[in-house]
Amino acid sequence: MKLKDPLLLRQLCFIDGGWAPADDGGTLSVSNPATSEKLGLIPNMGAAECRRAISSAAAALPAWADDVADCRNHSVSSCRRLAEQGVVFAQYNLGAMYDGGKGVPLDYDEAARWLRLRIECAPAQFPTSSQRL
Repeated sequence: MKLKDPLLLRQLCFIDGGWAPADDGGTLSVSNPATSEKLGLIPNMGAAECRRAISSAAAALPAWADDVADCRNHSVSSCRRLAEQGVVFAQYNLGAMYDGGKGVPLDYDEAARWLRLRIECAPAQFPTSSQRL
């Protein structure tokens, strides 16, 4: 897959503040479900990597939760602005925020609205059942 900025395509996983391969070096091929074109490789992470990611996320949560409300509000506002512009990643994140009441009031109707928009904007980006991890 060709990108104008090749640094945008990461073939590693983000764990504990850095990009990392699988501990054993294993990878999985990722293909475009619409065309079967090979897009790249991702690390075939296992239980050890999963534990590190969960531990890192759990350690980061208190600092985020205690963050000043204005900072969180700015993050939600930025996410909403991007979602309204059709950025599918932001649409998904905003839907997930409403679904879990994270940074916004719990609102399943609003969650469904944003998640539905995300699906409508980029249906080809969803993996086939054989590609789901």
